[in-house]
Amino acid sequence: SEEELAGTGLSVEDYAEESEVWPENLQTFELFSLLRTQWDAGMGGPTGLKYPVLFELMDRRGIAGDDWWQMLDDVRAMEAAALEAMRG
Repeated sequence: SEEELAGTGLSVEDYAEESEVWPENLQTFELFSLLRTQWDAGMGGPTGLKYPVLFELMDRRGIAGDDWWQMLDDVRAMEAAALEAMRG
């Protein structure tokens, strides 16, 4: 609501766009969402995710073997897209 966003510089319209997450991407999306506060940052802003946190979450979720490597690749693709959007 507008009340919840007061003072943030954001508006309800900033959140109006909806996106569909395909079932095969849901686990990666959920993991990436858990990392929302786990960004390393420098003077120029975010530089990337904190990988030790990512690895711990993947291990705790029981992701192993080839699935572990695929999840890492998928999260890295989302990280790159997020960094591009934040810098844009």
